[in-house]
Amino acid sequence: MKDKQEQEEKVIPKKPSRGFKSHLEARYLGHCRWRLIAPLVYVTSEGETITAPVGFITDGKSIPRLAQSIVGAPWAGKSGKSAGIHDLLCYTQQFPRAKTDRIFLECMEDEKETKLRRRIFYRFVRMFGWIPWNKRREEILDQR
Repeated sequence: MKDKQEQEEKVIPKKPSRGFKSHLEARYLGHCRWRLIAPLVYVTSEGETITAPVGFITDGKSIPRLAQSIVGAPWAGKSGKSAGIHDLLCYTQQFPRAKTDRIFLECMEDEKETKLRRRIFYRFVRMFGWIPWNKRREEILDQR
């Protein structure tokens, strides 16, 4: 009887809830580059915790100057933390590129970025993100 009660009382640990678990704290380095001065933590809808460490350098959203007149500068809008997490995932390549870009979309939703801007930024990384992705992949392979 006691074993049955113990089994019933066991609590299944819940996945951490999705979303950002920290604020974006960074110091401007110039040339659209920022260095994190505190960890940037995000939990995905699948329960995976992603942490951009102190010292990580991000350039925000990589937006060509021509497009900036339409969607704003790299740090404009509500998706600065999203860009930092996306930059980290592109740098580490711990997930396939499609998943990395989906996480970016998810992050922007959690930051309450407008639906139009989410669509624009997501489409941009899907269409052109392969260029820096492949360049970074070559760097990773060269280090091995």
